[in-house]
Amino acid sequence: MKKTWLKTNVVYTMVNKEDGKEAKRSFANLVEDVTEKQVAEFGSILSVLSDASYLSAVVDDKTQHMA
Repeated sequence: MKKTWLKTNVVYTMVNKEDGKEAKRSFANLVEDVTEKQVAEFGSILSVLSDASYLSAVVDDKTQHMA
């Protein structure tokens, strides 16, 4: 079976520093082989830009299996 990459998305969970509420930020069209380091570094950048703490990220790879 041949595995074909279709797309990669990521959802970041951030915590507002003022009220402690969680907010989710979604990004689509990531590169095929995004690394854990790249995801974490972008989470740190989001923290600085949004004044919220980076809590976690979920990467979702979509692939297709063909015979």
